Amino acid sequence: MEQIPPGGEGKITVSFNTDGYDEKTLFQTVEIYTNDPSRPKLEVSMQGNIEKFAVINPPKVRLSGKLNNPITSEVKIIPLPKYPFKIVKHEVKEGRYMSYKFEEKTENGTTTYLISLENTKKDPGLYKDIILLKTDSAIRPEIQIPVTGNIVK
Repeated sequence: MEQIPPGGEGKITVSFNTDGYDEKTLFQTVEIYTNDPSRPKLEVSMQGNIEKFAVINPPKVRLSGKLNNPITSEVKIIPLPKYPFKIVKHEVKEGRYMSYKFEEKTENGTTTYLISLENTKKDPGLYKDIILLKTDSAIRPEIQIPVTGNIVK
């Protein structure tokens, strides 16, 4: 943590995870603690409009079902014209209990991405994983899609 000397200047950078706030206004208050006895804590309020970067449907994946039955899901990603991007790398963080197939398609002149997922867990239980997508966008260089699995007898 960097300290700003008395009478000096400094820069404080604040970032927020805006996942789930698409097309909404975000209000946040940041607390800044000081060693000034007369003002030990400052509160700075911020507000900003969150714009949608892409259509991700669904934004979270659930692979739930009975053991030994096929359990699949698909995720469709459509970059919005205002923030065009390409997915340059894709992987699953752990990949122990699912397989996936990644496809790039062009529909009506628009590039879309389709991820098909299939459960591979061979015993009952819960699991979590994350699909990691690297993009060529400076605005959003990575997209994470959470995956949960619930396999029952």
